[in-house]
Amino acid sequence: MSLAAAEQGLVDVIKEHTGFQTGYADLPALAQDEILESPFYILNPIPGGLSKGSMARDYEILSPLMQIATIGVEPGQARQAHDRLHEVLQTYWAEVPGLMGPPSVNIGGIVRTDERHYTITDTVYVEVTLQ
Repeated sequence: MSLAAAEQGLVDVIKEHTGFQTGYADLPALAQDEILESPFYILNPIPGGLSKGSMARDYEILSPLMQIATIGVEPGQARQAHDRLHEVLQTYWAEVPGLMGPPSVNIGGIVRTDERHYTITDTVYVEVTLQ
């Protein structure tokens, strides 16, 4: 088990259970028309976080921080995709390898990011076991 496997598992769970494309630290691979029509998510790891355990045992528990951006073409679409994201995080967290409980989420506000998109960025805290 590794932190990268847990983060990729989170991306996979979000994509599978929301039905929307999800990128890891970058835009998901979308066609131009999908970017202009469908909501999508981007998971960005934040450097740092906490660790618990012994250095000799390669830290048994990590508590990384990440941001998950929900991007939609209209405010209502972004809010609906954002609500769906929170349902998925609370319902399907056990499917993510190594995740020890549901994520804690600091909810962000909605911001118009360009002429075509609205973004809601949440800060997410999880605990991952490396065993």
